[in-house]
Amino acid sequence: KYTLALITTAPEPSVNGMLEKFPLLKFFDIVFASPIEREPNKKILFEEFMEKYEKPLYYIGDGDKTMETCKVLNIKTIAVKWIRKSNFKGDFSINTVDELNEILNQNS
Repeated sequence: KYTLALITTAPEPSVNGMLEKFPLLKFFDIVFASPIEREPNKKILFEEFMEKYEKPLYYIGDGDKTMETCKVLNIKTIAVKWIRKSNFKGDFSINTVDELNEILNQNS
């Protein structure tokens, strides 16, 4: 139903190493990480992702800076509250995976 992408400013070799070590790669259709030779920049990374693929329907996360970047780029945000409390309020805020399912099902 959805394509699941991991978009991160963490260096590509670190991300790939972690996803292989803890077999998580199988859960993502796309892994899009910052090149190791470049200073991480969330806005540039998302713009490159959108140029190569398309604009994400949602960004799901807990980081204030990433959520703010998504707002600037007009990407809907789902703030995950079970990890830590952030100052940013997303388009949606969730406390459980069931709440995530509800949002995805009613907005698909």
